[in-house]
Amino acid sequence: MIDARIADLRFVLDRLHRAAELPLPPGLAAVLDLDRLAVYGHSAGASAVTEVFHEDRRVRAAVNLEGYLDHPPAAPGATPEPLRITAQGTDRPLLLLGSEFFPHRDELDRSWSALAARSPGTVRRARVPAAGHWAFTNYAAMVPRLQHAGLLTPAHRDALIGPLPAAEGFVRTLARHVGTFLTASWSTGPAQTG
Repeated sequence: MIDARIADLRFVLDRLHRAAELPLPPGLAAVLDLDRLAVYGHSAGASAVTEVFHEDRRVRAAVNLEGYLDHPPAAPGATPEPLRITAQGTDRPLLLLGSEFFPHRDELDRSWSALAARSPGTVRRARVPAAGHWAFTNYAAMVPRLQHAGLLTPAHRDALIGPLPAAEGFVRTLARHVGTFLTASWSTGPAQTG
């Protein structure tokens, strides 16, 4: 699954770098700033995004929304194999953003800590309070409505998105984290390629 997503991301990057050939709205290809290209993803998508970020220097920054940085163990009790970025580190800006109520935080933190240790000054970590793993998706807007309609219990809601007070507040918090990170990333100038 991760490999398929990586291939999809590479395809999109290749197409963006030939934007003039795409059926885009008039003028859009001319204003794309590919020197400030960032990628983001959630969960398995975040794992894929982080590997593409590591492998493709056209990507200047990345945001990993609660994605593991290692492969699942091959057998019960086996040690997870780190992704290449985890083993090698990065020299470009990467935000690792998690939720307060992710039930597998210890496993996630293991891979995140390994990467941060190999990437001094480039990896930022943060947690969104009162959020669960699926809050990073459109569940943040849908699940409270389902609960209000009597289709989900409060326990099911909390298991999916955490005890978020409101989806709008979560979206603002997420936008603030990502916006602040990208603004800081771009203020240091474009990354060197090579």
